Parts: sequence; structure tokens; C-alpha cells
Amino acid sequence: MDQPHWLYLATFADGATKVGTAAEPRKQSRLDEQGALFATYRTKSPNGHAVRHLEDALSHDLHVPQTVRAATKLKALANLTDLSGASTNHDHHVT
Repeated sequence: MDQPHWLYLATFADGATKVGTAAEPRKQSRLDEQGALFATYRTKSPNGHAVRHLEDALSHDLHVPQTVRAATKLKALANLTDLSGASTNHDHHVT
């Protein structure tokens, strides 16, 4: 926890968006693991404790969850035909 962390928004195939955190060394691999179609890092924090407070605040203020179930992600990917909804939803939350 005592290393720089990033706060991100990730959007999945069904348009669901979540807020999350990633430690600096795992910045790219974290998003790969999540399976997001769209992701944007919003800010860098000096440590994991500080970024958790930001994650909670963003989740509360935007009504965006901090988790999306793996089964939900996989089901949406299996039915994916159009990226426009997920893209629009991601842009909305990032803005």
C-alpha cells in the first residue's frame, strides 16, 4: 500500500462501469485482468490508502460500483455486437 496507486474507471461490454484502483507496477496488467473494453486512469495517488478514499468518494458521488461480477462480464462479452453503448457510457462517467 505504500507505493503510488492509480484511480481508474473501467467500462465493460454491457456498458457497466466500475471505479477501481491499481498499484503503479500493475497499472496496465490490472486493466487487462479486469477485461474492460474501455478504461481511463483519472488520477495518481501517493499511496494505496489515499486512493481508497478517492475510490469510495467517486463510487458514492457517481453511483458507480467498485466491483462487477466476472460472470456478468463474460455474459456481456458473449453477446457483444456493438461497442457504442459501452463507449458512450464510459465517456459519460469519465466526464
